[in-house]
Order: sequence, then C-alpha cells, then structure tokens
Amino acid sequence: MPIRLVLVASLCLSASLFASGWKLYPAANPDPKLPHVLIVGDSICNAYRHTVVAKLKGKANVDAWVTPYHIAAPQLMKRYKEILAATTYDVIHFNHGLHGFGDRIPKGKYVEILESYVVEIKKAAPQAKIIWCATTPVNKKGDNAVLDPVMTPVVIKRNALAAELMKRYDIPVTDLYTLVVGKPELRAKPADPYHYNGEGRKLQGEFIADVLSKILAAKK
Repeated sequence: MPIRLVLVASLCLSASLFASGWKLYPAANPDPKLPHVLIVGDSICNAYRHTVVAKLKGKANVDAWVTPYHIAAPQLMKRYKEILAATTYDVIHFNHGLHGFGDRIPKGKYVEILESYVVEIKKAAPQAKIIWCATTPVNKKGDNAVLDPVMTPVVIKRNALAAELMKRYDIPVTDLYTLVVGKPELRAKPADPYHYNGEGRKLQGEFIADVLSKILAAKK
C-alpha cells in the first residue's frame, strides 16, 4: 500500500503577503507506486517545501497544504478533515505555532487545545505516523542577532509543552527551533523577524527531508 505523508509546519507570514498562497499544492505528476507526502503549514513551510520536494524526488510524492490557521481556529480541523478524507496518508508531520499568538489561544489552554487537535488528527487518519515540528524562533525586528524579547519566551514554553505532550502520545519531534536559533546568517532581512534566506530555507528543508526519509524507510 502506498505511503502518504503529511508535513504540517509553523505559521507566521501575514495574510496580506500570502493571502493567495494559502492553499493545497498537490504533488506534480504523482507516482502511485511511491509514498505520498503532504506538507501542511504556514509561510515557513511554504519556504522550505520546495527543498523537501526536491530531496524526496523518487522517494515520495509530496503535496503541501499552506495554511494560516492556528490550532484554535475552527476552520483548521474542518479543512484538515476534508483533505484527509480525500486521501489516505500514512505519515503526518505538523506544527501550528506563530499564528497562534496574541489572544488567539486562550491563556492556559494551549496544551488542552493542542491535545484535542492531535486526537482529532489521529481519529481522521488512524493509519498515519504523526510527527510534530517545533516552532521556529522569532528575531527582534531590525536586528537578526537578537531574539524577540516578547515572543521568544512564549515560543520556548510552547515548544516545551508540545514536546511533553507528544512524548505521551509517542509522537516524534522535529526540532527546527534548535536547528536555526542563534544563526543570524540564516535570517531574512532585519525588517522581517520571522523568515529565512535561501540558505536557511534549504537547511530546514534538507533537515525535514532527512527525517521523513528515515520514517519512510522504516515503514517499508
């Protein structure tokens, strides 16, 4: 049976810049004999998905769902279920992080909502191997060498809480935070505290593709 894999990554680009980019990107010319990959996430995912596709060429068909929804958004699971109902996926690699800031996720409810989200994914795709991806760091606007003093503690805390939750559900974690934190040379322009340059996007894509390659090999 072909393996289908979903990669869901962190959320952070403003809707004004990527409004037309929030959509499902099916694999080009999918080979039914190969595993299938769906990368679902935000602008961080949208930036590295091309590298993931390239690195998994000949190993898996790669789809991508680039979404602005955070874990408390009612639209998230509704659309997720539509996608999972249309295709049987065997691996899901996911994160919904930076779009969930401010008052979007009620205080003290992060773990509860994230756990409900995980349970819903497992119900919708019981055959899938699920992998969580840690949320990437946020720099101080205007200075690539300094982490944002307000958002950073939240990112670190939520990554830790998510890791604890995933451990209870035996869900592996892809640690993009550790991969790129403290590497200002990988950042985009100082005016953009969220995103990465070509080298940074490539590094993340190769890192994730390596993780997914190992998962796919283990499922053969």
